[in-house]
Amino acid sequence: MPVVNLGDNRTDLVHQILKASQELGLFDQVVNHGVPAKLVSVYSRSCLRCLQQRIRRAKLHHVLGRSKEMQARNQPFGLRW
Repeated sequence: MPVVNLGDNRTDLVHQILKASQELGLFDQVVNHGVPAKLVSVYSRSCLRCLQQRIRRAKLHHVLGRSKEMQARNQPFGLRW
């Protein structure tokens, strides 16, 4: 993944962003932005936890939703599916 360096001169910066956007549609990291590394680390971990929580919720909803649907279709003398 490309890294965009904000410490470079403006022309280089524009080329880095353009290249990353054209080749991959994104870039992995921006450096030399002045934000303390500790704060970036805390923010990154928080984002990851949030994403993982959303994935767990989606999986749970999918599983529970399926089981309710199957129970609703169940007939006393056989399955209708």
